[in-house]
Amino acid sequence: MNVTLTPESEAILEKMLASGVSSDKSEVIHNALCLYEHKVTWLRQELEKGEQSGEAVAYTPALLDRLEQEALNEIEAGNLEIDPSVWPQATD
Repeated sequence: MNVTLTPESEAILEKMLASGVSSDKSEVIHNALCLYEHKVTWLRQELEKGEQSGEAVAYTPALLDRLEQEALNEIEAGNLEIDPSVWPQATD
């Protein structure tokens, strides 16, 4: 089988070969396809979990405001601590 790569893909392949990640183009392509297959399988499983988790909720500014207020209430009650890597402006 012959495969034509874009110049960008060819550059990535050559970079991987030059760095010693692999010594064989076929191995790099094989590993990339395996990773792609794994990722697609994982995404399908996550989608299925989401579909089975219950009724969808509209992602709106009002929902975000409500969730933020609930989190602030939990913080105020001492039930939650702020992780500055998640909410850096909260520590200002």
